[in-house]
Amino acid sequence: MEAFKNLDRALVQVKTKTGVDPDLEITDGDGNIIANPTKEDLMVLKQQRNDYLKRTQKPKGQALTDEVYQSTGIVEDAFGPNAWVDQKGRLKPIPEYDTPEELVRKIMEWENIMLHRMKAGSSIIPDTEGLVLHLGVSPGVVRGWRRGERGEAFKNIIEIEINKIAAVKNQLAMGGAIPQVVWATMMNNQHGYTQSSKMEIDVTAKRTPESSETLIKSANLLP
Repeated sequence: MEAFKNLDRALVQVKTKTGVDPDLEITDGDGNIIANPTKEDLMVLKQQRNDYLKRTQKPKGQALTDEVYQSTGIVEDAFGPNAWVDQKGRLKPIPEYDTPEELVRKIMEWENIMLHRMKAGSSIIPDTEGLVLHLGVSPGVVRGWRRGERGEAFKNIIEIEINKIAAVKNQLAMGGAIPQVVWATMMNNQHGYTQSSKMEIDVTAKRTPESSETLIKSANLLP
């Protein structure tokens, strides 16, 4: 039996002159039917329900955390059983990416995963950390590629992909899906954007021409 069934309706009815509908089925926290409850009975049930909700409901932050974990799949990507080892339990080697083509294929694999998740209703937002995670290399390696340590091809490929990520974030931010402060921080830290709070004002001082008498008086004041 449902706990605290019709309690809210009964609380509304008890405020009217007619009182609680005798045919209204009201239950306590264990689902037991309460026959002909008084106003005092209903207030006791209300307090019991509030106490129950406090004990059982997750804090708002925890609920949001759970929702992110369940709706993005990022936890499985980062800490899934195949994150470090293969199906035989052997430690996976760090990818080398000998050619630009190998890097592009791996990036396309990640793009397809992101696209599939988003079309399926996932709230995941592509980011550079997720990309690096899928590539299986360290952030320092990717930073080296961006500096051109592996040549122009690797540099251009990774810069194009990171720009794609930035484009998605920009659209989400303009639509209100990403808080502006968070968006600005990501743009600065991950995408090389800078923000300037400096305001330059060009002020040209205009001086009214002084008469010859004024200039003479001013000269006389000099030592």
